Amino acid sequence: MKILFSTIALDAQPFISLIYAELRKLPKEIEWEWAVMEGTALPMHCTKWCAQQEPRLSRDGTTQYLESLMAFDRRVKCAANVAWDGKIAMVNAPLLGVQRGSFLSDTKPLADNDMEAWCLGQNRPPTNREMMSGQFQTTIKDEFLLWQIDSDEIWTAEQIVDCFLMFEDNPKKNAAFFWCRYFVGPDKVITTRNCFGNDPRADWRRVWKIKPGMLFKTHEPPVIYKLKLNHFTQDETAAKGLVFDHFAYATRAQVEFKEKYYAGQRNPNAKHYRGLLARWEKFQTETVWPRSLNQMFPWAGQDCMVNRI
Repeated sequence: MKILFSTIALDAQPFISLIYAELRKLPKEIEWEWAVMEGTALPMHCTKWCAQQEPRLSRDGTTQYLESLMAFDRRVKCAANVAWDGKIAMVNAPLLGVQRGSFLSDTKPLADNDMEAWCLGQNRPPTNREMMSGQFQTTIKDEFLLWQIDSDEIWTAEQIVDCFLMFEDNPKKNAAFFWCRYFVGPDKVITTRNCFGNDPRADWRRVWKIKPGMLFKTHEPPVIYKLKLNHFTQDETAAKGLVFDHFAYATRAQVEFKEKYYAGQRNPNAKHYRGLLARWEKFQTETVWPRSLNQMFPWAGQDCMVNRI
């Protein structure tokens, strides 16, 4: 069984380079491909609540890094589009590639009520409008593990192997949920669970065992269309040491971006993102730890605790 790692990226340095460093360590017995979709996601479909962004590619060297990776390792498949039709189009691009045997970067704009038809493959396939370097063939033909890795998430090679073996040993399982170490500063980590950053109702759905032709119904939350879950729980995967590092608010650049991106008019928490950068910077200078995340994120409960590592 092969693994398809899937990542969407915009200004993804420095963490995206750490992802590949771990993938390179995987034993040759585990066959994998890494699909990276780069560029701006328009506020459409399941992420229409996000703010409008300037259509563009990365400005921090991510584009050039991905180009160099593709030239170096054929298992890396990258597509660039300055204006994707929502994050759902980005995450479904490699799955449509598995369905057809080639990985494309452009998708037909869809109304929300067309999503089911798209998942069922009843409308026309995407066109190839803008690629970094032509089309890329996939070697995935049979049931495979789809592994979503956000561009600020780091898994060790050992964790990937252990998770792969869990599925091999439990063939009836078709998904896995995880806890993470959620960073809200370079050295600040949320230490509590069942709260912001580790909410078991949605966090963190990251691995699915699916067949070619299956697609995401939504990206937020990540849901595979018509997949009846029989999953490993967060506690089951944590018992195997499968807790990944999520550098969500680790750098100033990330916070600057999210302060604007999550302040869209359709986001019910938009008002809380105003002034986020100033609160984040103050949070980093505090000297008494642990302390509540509520100081930085007003919507987080007082029992959501952060400590310095």
